[in-house]
Amino acid sequence: MVYAGSADEGLYAIEAATGKLHWKFDEHGDVNPSPAIAGDTVNVVSLDGSLYAVNVATDRQRWSFATRGEHRFVAAGNLGAHPSAKMMQGP
Repeated sequence: MVYAGSADEGLYAIEAATGKLHWKFDEHGDVNPSPAIAGDTVNVVSLDGSLYAVNVATDRQRWSFATRGEHRFVAAGNLGAHPSAKMMQGP
């Protein structure tokens, strides 16, 4: 199984051998494309500011943890980063 996050607010489980969609977990914001797998749980960060733990077999949410919001540590305009209302000034 291959797990991947997407900018369409989904976490996908795709069968590696066939490319067939196994399930899609809907989030509330764009999903980091590189989830972490621990046992039977896929852990993924969403740009809604939350960390989600999802059961690999059922696509059911086990738990979520709300952070203080979206944080991107990328220069504005790179890798799809959108500047916040308050930007840090360069040197």
